Amino acid sequence: MMGIRNGLAGMVLLGLLMSSRAVQAAPIQAEQTALRTAYLDLIAGDHDYKGHRVKALRQVEAACKLIGLNVSGDGHAKQAQARSDADLQGAQNLLQGVHNAAVANGQTALQQHVDEAIKQISIALSIK
Repeated sequence: MMGIRNGLAGMVLLGLLMSSRAVQAAPIQAEQTALRTAYLDLIAGDHDYKGHRVKALRQVEAACKLIGLNVSGDGHAKQAQARSDADLQGAQNLLQGVHNAAVANGQTALQQHVDEAIKQISIALSIK
């Protein structure tokens, strides 16, 4: 799951997020795709990370709600620590792309939620 989503797909999403602002639907659609993928990566994580994974997850849910994307109830899987760490890192990379698009599009509220999610993931990944 992580390899497919966070390899070429992540690069394609990043390209879409940073593309021309002339077509407003494309950035929103790219943001939705990146946020949903980041959400799935976070929810797939099977480790607590002292609550920081869940805090990041809640920020991604709030960001999704701001752009009209409902992700509640999407997937859950059990996995090893290393795989969970990789999924969190993948989510963080996707969220960085959403951050860049939110800044470019003046989406301050979205940017705040995404930035807090990135912060929580960084803290989570520092916990071993």
